[in-house]
Amino acid sequence: MDFDLGSASDRSVSVSSQSTYSLAPGSSNTRAAGARARTQRDAADAKRVLRTIKQFKEHTYKAKKGGPGGKYLIQRTLHYSGYKLLWEELNKADNQELLEYVKGDKFRFDYTRRPCKGDKQFVIHMPSVFHESMAGKLSDEIVGWLADIKKGRLCNVDNTKEETIRIADGISSTLAARVKYNEPRDDQLEPDLSFTNEECIDADLVVEVAWSQRDLKLPYRATRYLEGRQGAIRTVIGFNMNDIYQGGCHATFSIWKAQHDGDEWKRITEVDNQEFIDKNGQPVDDCELLVSLTDFICAQRADEIEDFQDVSLKIPRPEWLGDEGCGGLLRRVEVPSRDAHSLDDHLAHASNGHQAARVFVPRGSEPDGAREWPADAAAVQG
Repeated sequence: MDFDLGSASDRSVSVSSQSTYSLAPGSSNTRAAGARARTQRDAADAKRVLRTIKQFKEHTYKAKKGGPGGKYLIQRTLHYSGYKLLWEELNKADNQELLEYVKGDKFRFDYTRRPCKGDKQFVIHMPSVFHESMAGKLSDEIVGWLADIKKGRLCNVDNTKEETIRIADGISSTLAARVKYNEPRDDQLEPDLSFTNEECIDADLVVEVAWSQRDLKLPYRATRYLEGRQGAIRTVIGFNMNDIYQGGCHATFSIWKAQHDGDEWKRITEVDNQEFIDKNGQPVDDCELLVSLTDFICAQRADEIEDFQDVSLKIPRPEWLGDEGCGGLLRRVEVPSRDAHSLDDHLAHASNGHQAARVFVPRGSEPDGAREWPADAAAVQG
């Protein structure tokens, strides 16, 4: 079959005309259709997240094994436009009880507008006995140390004793605190444990425990905390316990700190995957977790505080392991077996009532809600 293509100039005119009169309307229709599809997608995603939240509140959610974050991280796709739709729905009059639940102390979630490859934007933290106990045990160690400082037992420099005691007295802990960023707007992470100095805006030291989560990405989260808050969060401690969850016994911890580098804050690694339970399940004798009072003071306030004694805390091995290593640790958190499936079943049963996690919410997390962060407060995320 033959086609008359005409002259080169005719063909040029024809293509030009087609671009002006045919492609432009088609392109506009394509954009409109794409916008409608995104709106429908966002509405469906927000509806699914809302349904999951309701299931959590009613204790009817059934965790699925083998997800990208393990059994205790529930990931949902929720683009930012969908995230705003979620809050619009939560702020409706007939959802006030659910809104209070999300803002309250029984629901933990991360939101990241631009998550790592393979991750999703909205991540719900499902509590587990082991996970929460690890954070609680470390909290007990630090709180006891702070109490000794407040009583003057660890202060041996007379001319700074009063200021040292005052600083320790102003530090408090909570098993979770919502940490938000200024940019990207409304991103937030919820650490497992945080300590806050009363003179600072939010958490100064945070603790993350990777338990069932194979891809919690502890170094990445540390970077978000330290660099995203520009020194307001001073120190991040991360425990990698995933091998124990999988049925092994190996466990490590890392410590990252914020360091000022010109006009920017950088994450530096002070301790990198320090083994404290070896692969045979035995405690590592020459291991110690070391922090000091400076780790609990945000960088913005550090230069304004009077001279004080930077009292150190050394937790050998850590102490709550005793001499029994992996087995002792599991017994101390009331987990009857190291077998991965038995652990899973036990933890699912123990956390069914969602009583293990406690969350302190210092500010509202809704994008356009009434409770806003101060203008000078970077808002942080999980």
